[in-house]
Amino acid sequence: MFLGAREISQRRLTKAASRTAAETTATPVRLEGSGSFGAVLWVGVESGAWLGSLARLLSERLMPGSRPETFRPHLTVARARGRALPSDQQAKLSAYRGPTWQPTSLILVTSTLGPQPTYEIVERYPFA
Repeated sequence: MFLGAREISQRRLTKAASRTAAETTATPVRLEGSGSFGAVLWVGVESGAWLGSLARLLSERLMPGSRPETFRPHLTVARARGRALPSDQQAKLSAYRGPTWQPTSLILVTSTLGPQPTYEIVERYPFA
């Protein structure tokens, strides 16, 4: 779930993520299919309903009363800066179906975008 630049304290985020993860029973997931958001190419995450439920619950706890955004579980695999994605890239990934695996925790990651984006794990919250 992407939160973007939000005014949410670290304490509140930690409390909501910890509680939500502890109440969530994860089932196996797999990378499957593909799509794009403008200049972002992604691979889908097939998870059944539990991942969407987790995102809605966490969103409600962090931003009560807000209108939930459409949640599309995915893994970003490419960004085209200043140009369109090559049209064949999504087609090549569309038939992909990876192995299943069992998630064990909700992971809070902070990202710093720029010429060399960086991603840092802030905390891990184990699932039930």
